[in-house]
Amino acid sequence: MFLSISMKHVLLVALLVIAFWEAYFVEKGECRVFLTVRNSLSDNLNATIHCKSGDGKDLGVHVVPNYFIDREAYQFVFKPNISNTTLYLCGISWKKASIVYVLYSYKRDNKRCDSDCQWDIQNRGLVGYSNEPGFVSINVKWPNHAN
Repeated sequence: MFLSISMKHVLLVALLVIAFWEAYFVEKGECRVFLTVRNSLSDNLNATIHCKSGDGKDLGVHVVPNYFIDREAYQFVFKPNISNTTLYLCGISWKKASIVYVLYSYKRDNKRCDSDCQWDIQNRGLVGYSNEPGFVSINVKWPNHAN
């Protein structure tokens, strides 16, 4: 009987820890991440994006309309996993170039952009903006772009 009571206590403590852990992240606003990709290509060009999570979730292929015309962007929302290994790898292409790049890595982006990670597709490459002081934006040139 003593063993079953202590097991109940262990389970109760574990459930409380999980509940407080979740409440802590919800209160801090770190529970969900909004990843936004805007297309700022010149000549009103569209871009295509195809993202997959590190654990294999395929988000499908999407056209990213030109932001200057449609004022729309591609966005998805996710919760970082508890082991802090969340990753989103995306293939981005347009008429003159393409790239496969990690648009979200918990280790790199948790502090850099917190819960609002914004990327911009530009003629010269990708720009990942930083929301936090002390963190620089990420600039990635197109690897196969003929200037």
